Formats: sequence, C-alpha cells, structure tokens
Amino acid sequence: MSLKAIRNALNARLNTLPSLPSVAWENVAFTPKTTETHLRVNFLPAPTRPAANHKSAMDFESGIYQIDVYSPQDQGPNPASDVAESIRQHFSRGSTLVNSGITVNIEATPSMTLNDREGGFWRVRLTVPWFAYVPTS
Repeated sequence: MSLKAIRNALNARLNTLPSLPSVAWENVAFTPKTTETHLRVNFLPAPTRPAANHKSAMDFESGIYQIDVYSPQDQGPNPASDVAESIRQHFSRGSTLVNSGITVNIEATPSMTLNDREGGFWRVRLTVPWFAYVPTS
C-alpha cells in the first residue's frame, strides 16, 4: 500500500499545477488532441531497501516520477520547455508531499533528460526523483 500512497501523493501534486494541460494517466484511456500540449506520467519505483540493518527498520522507498510533456510538432521546443519549467518549479527540491501518513520527499530538482519527436509531437521528458521512509507492516 505504501507505493500506492506515494503514487497518489505525486499525482495529487501534479494536479495542482496552474494551467495543467490534459494528462495521460497510467492505464487510463487517452487520445491526445494533435493541436494541444499534454502530459504523460509514469511512476517508476526502485527496489525497496531497508533504511537500516535490523529487523524493525523502516523501508526506504525511492524512484522516479517521470513526466513527458508533449507539444504539437513543428512549433519549436519552447511550448514544451515552458510547461516543463513550470513543472520543475512545482516539484522543487526539498518539497514534501503527504498521503495516507506517508511523507514523500522530492530529492532533487527535476531534470530534463530527453528531447525528441514522437508521433506528431515534440517531447520533453522530466524525471522527478523522490524517496520516502515507510514503516514495515
């Protein structure tokens, strides 16, 4: 349940982005409009590790919240980059998000890791590194 709470905290934070474009959420049907900017998110957790070397230690959860920004092709890089910059500021380093008693920490400023064309759109990929300490059950 901890990963579900973490995913929900990250999705909830994205939902508060001013001027949020439409979002292709994981495993939800989505057809983008070719004339509009949209986002696609992926929740990519890393393997769970113990926070310390003893039986009752909390779990250390970490991973990447990946956000792809798509803008219509042939309009230059700025429309997607502008949205990406606003997302970077929205998920600023040191931010904390809480869901179901779990505190999710934004570990570093989100990075732009990819710029390319995909299916009639210009794509900018952001990676948001996060971590959380979760009590073991």
